[in-house]
Amino acid sequence: MMNTLNNGTHEPVAESLYTKCIWFDYCPIPEFVRIGKLSKKWTCFYCDVANPVCKRYQLENFGRNIPDNMLPDGKIQGNLTRFND
Repeated sequence: MMNTLNNGTHEPVAESLYTKCIWFDYCPIPEFVRIGKLSKKWTCFYCDVANPVCKRYQLENFGRNIPDNMLPDGKIQGNLTRFND
């Protein structure tokens, strides 16, 4: 993708640098960050920039079921649950 900068030059810029992940509204990671169960680094590095190395993103694109407690790096965080029991 080519973007025109304010100075009129064209620089190749990955669209994902400016776009939230397409799964942002469905993924539990932003909610875990919002309620303080995870550090904001997760959404900054993965969700807010649609990082294609996110394991959740990759699996979701293949229609796979993803456990809520799987982090974007693919690790399972045992203490994460969406609902307080």
